[in-house]
Amino acid sequence: MSLLSLLATTASSTPLAVFALHAELALAAAAVLALLLLLAAPFAQSAALLVALPALIARVALFVALLAESILAGLLAVAGVLLAELLS
Repeated sequence: MSLLSLLATTASSTPLAVFALHAELALAAAAVLALLLLLAAPFAQSAALLVALPALIARVALFVALLAESILAGLLAVAGVLLAELLS
C-alpha cells in the first residue's frame, strides 16, 4: 500500500488505517536509516541488517492486522446473512 493511499484512508480515522500509516512511516524511516548506515562505515551492513529487522517485524505485524480485520469482517458478514435468514 502506498503512502499516499494510506494518507487518503487515514481521513476515515479507522484504527487500522492509523496503524498502517504509522507502520509505513516507520518502514520509511528504517529505510533511510539503513541507507545512511550503508554510506557511513564499512561495517554498516551488519548494522543495516539490525535496522531492517524491526522493519520486517512491522511489515509482518501489519499483514497480521490486515488479515485479522478481513477475517473478522468476513465472519461478521456470514453472521449477518445467517441472522437475516433466521429472521425471514
